[in-house]
Amino acid sequence: MEEKRNKLGKKGWLLIGVTLLLVVMILRIAGLKSEIDNLQNKINSLENHVYNYENQINAIYNNVDQKLKEEASLLAGSDYSFGKLTDGGKVPFTVRITPKEVTEETTMTLTMDGETLPMKREGNEFTATLEIGMFIDYDEVGNPKVEITEGGITRSEYLENLDVAYLFTCYLPRVEADGVGHSIHSSNQMKVNLDFSVHSEPASENSDVTFTKLERVEEVNGKEIDREDITDQVLGNDGSFSTHYSKTYQVEKGDELRVYVIATDSLGYIHKTLAHQWFNLDGDSTETIFAGEEIYAPDGTLLYGMEK
Repeated sequence: MEEKRNKLGKKGWLLIGVTLLLVVMILRIAGLKSEIDNLQNKINSLENHVYNYENQINAIYNNVDQKLKEEASLLAGSDYSFGKLTDGGKVPFTVRITPKEVTEETTMTLTMDGETLPMKREGNEFTATLEIGMFIDYDEVGNPKVEITEGGITRSEYLENLDVAYLFTCYLPRVEADGVGHSIHSSNQMKVNLDFSVHSEPASENSDVTFTKLERVEEVNGKEIDREDITDQVLGNDGSFSTHYSKTYQVEKGDELRVYVIATDSLGYIHKTLAHQWFNLDGDSTETIFAGEEIYAPDGTLLYGMEK
């Protein structure tokens, strides 16, 4: 009996020793976790300091770079403005330049999109006005360039700060359309249920171009199958219209259904935006809602859009 008690006592002491060891390990782990948290906080703080220093360095670099450009520039100042949209879809664009050094012999020219014009002098300021297309991306064409000639010596500089890309966004109204919902396709018939909405935005204050007609157009495989006039619904509600749209189409696997809104403005430009698309191939259906707008000339030429 005494031997058994001794054995039990050894097991008890062993259990107590293991328990104490576990307690020590737990406390040690807790301490290590606290140290790791402190180190992580210090790292985060250092990263924030580094981020702030990088921002300060970038700001200093940008300021220095700007100062160097200003000092190297031939120009003391430049300005530009736009006029009213013409019937031909062009925008009068006026540039005003003040060179740093001007004498009685100083002359200037402006080159833009391959066209060079002499600039008119008014005191120490030089101006030129030309008409530019409102659908041209001048970021791709290249920045306008001025040339200063004095005493038989010509120097040139590009006007990098002029924003003249896609001016149609300022002169034409815009239209957006969405068709959100679901469809069921069975036995070559597809039932579509959509929350259909249209929203038009007016042109800027410098333009009086408005939408005169809006239509919902449906196509299967690029062939028009239906067209509905929704002009009154949209324009009669301050440019916004929404409704529940339910319809059944005859489509097969591999067919593609598209629902568009097509708007015609008072200059004859055609604005086309995709509201809903359905496509089925090998049993997998894809329903996509697109944003964006395509704009066509009155003769059908694509002027702006993803296909351009």
